[in-house]
Amino acid sequence: MKTSAEILKKNPRFADFSAAEMEEFLNYFTKEDYQPCELILKEGDAGNSFCIIAEGEVGISKDVNEQTSIFLNNLKAGDFFGEMAILTGYPRSANAKAYTAVTLFSITGEKLSEMKNAHPALFGKFVWIMAKTVSERMYKLEERLSGILNASLSENFL
Repeated sequence: MKTSAEILKKNPRFADFSAAEMEEFLNYFTKEDYQPCELILKEGDAGNSFCIIAEGEVGISKDVNEQTSIFLNNLKAGDFFGEMAILTGYPRSANAKAYTAVTLFSITGEKLSEMKNAHPALFGKFVWIMAKTVSERMYKLEERLSGILNASLSENFL
């Protein structure tokens, strides 16, 4: 069975982490397991944790109303979620649900602050990964919005 460090080290996002850095990094995280269809995070709840998927798939969705949710993304091993709430303190902006059996590593805001103070270089590498990933997500979101707006404008002008 692979160690937690081996699981994350497979992900290119963590390629710059040495084995020692990866072990130290994971000391701040808690390992959690979820069954298929189990809700991991609920939109609107207070958010003080961030999760990295070690194994399995997680679906991200947004509630439109009490009966309807919109699928936003399917995340796999190495992907993460919860960064918006842990960085801003705002309530959760979406739901996260296990599609398959899921193992993830979660970190609280308190533990993240501890990492920042005790291991600033390690924290800097992690924040860089988060910033790149959030930027990639924003780019994809802008692409999707552009497509929706173009389709909407085309329909309105025909």
